Amino acid sequence: MEEPIAKRLRNARKGEIDLTPLSIRIRELLEHRNESLRAAGLKAGLDHQFVRRIVNGERPNMIACIMLADYFGINPNELLQLAQWPTLKIFDIAHGNSTKQISPEAVDLALDLTEINSADSRRSLVSAFRTIVSEFRKRS
Repeated sequence: MEEPIAKRLRNARKGEIDLTPLSIRIRELLEHRNESLRAAGLKAGLDHQFVRRIVNGERPNMIACIMLADYFGINPNELLQLAQWPTLKIFDIAHGNSTKQISPEAVDLALDLTEINSADSRRSLVSAFRTIVSEFRKRS
């Protein structure tokens, strides 16, 4: 059985943490957008120095991780995990808000699609894949 979130939060506050991977990831996201620390913080709805403090090793709170992830268009659990906070089920693509359980293969496929920058290319691939699945269902 999974520990309650309150207990996981208490445990996350204990001990030493290494925020180097978080700092590296934030810098990658900024470089990809060709954006300054200040601009990203403001556009994410945070203090203009907030992102600079994170990059310099200050641990962001969970809400800030979620706001930054939303701004960068990534899964909030990625930043939560890098900041060594517990991940949240609501952001887990394998669970979502659906009663259906998504298979690991489907999750992997979805993650592969997110790496394609062109929205038109993604839509074309999804359309082609749906055609294949439709034909597969007809024959099964």
